[in-house]
Amino acid sequence: PGQKPISFPARWERSVSAALVGRGKGAKNVHQLLDCNNPFKLSFFKKGMLLKSITLHNIRSYLDQEIIFPSSSTLLSGDIGSGKSTILLAIEFALFGTSPDLSGEMLLRKGQPSGSIKLTFSINGQEVTIERQLKKEKDGIKQKAGYVILNDQRKDLTPVELKAEMITRLGYPKELASKSKNFVYRYTVYCPQELMKEILEES
Repeated sequence: PGQKPISFPARWERSVSAALVGRGKGAKNVHQLLDCNNPFKLSFFKKGMLLKSITLHNIRSYLDQEIIFPSSSTLLSGDIGSGKSTILLAIEFALFGTSPDLSGEMLLRKGQPSGSIKLTFSINGQEVTIERQLKKEKDGIKQKAGYVILNDQRKDLTPVELKAEMITRLGYPKELASKSKNFVYRYTVYCPQELMKEILEES
């Protein structure tokens, strides 16, 4: 990856390996998922969330990269290992932190002592920026304190506090803040690759 920001033109609908569409409990296909009567409708859709940019520093194959998202749909395409899944994992980490399925070792670039991810999005017309840090220590790679900027006010928070803040901000049930795994993201925000064929073949 280069050093210049990547801007995905709105006319280009990039990608396919992972889509920012998922499945909700009780939905037999993607159409039912988006049905307004489905109680498990995507919180991001309900709350009007729009990704604006993400900056990755020493994250997997990315050295220093800013990615700017268009205001329309964004799809990611590229060869295996080109960094498509890294973007989705980086969004997950920025919002919810590490988990048993997403460790610091999976994210931090090999040979680097530290890394960071900064995500900016808008929700209900309000801009939010969150940044999380990773640091290599003697007993492994740990997530460190980060911050969130809301209404031009910065709050420095611990990883646990950041997760609770995002759970609340996105309208998810508060009890999810204590869950160790981010199933709410893995199965309602994007679809794991092995389920993509099933979604594409839905009539």
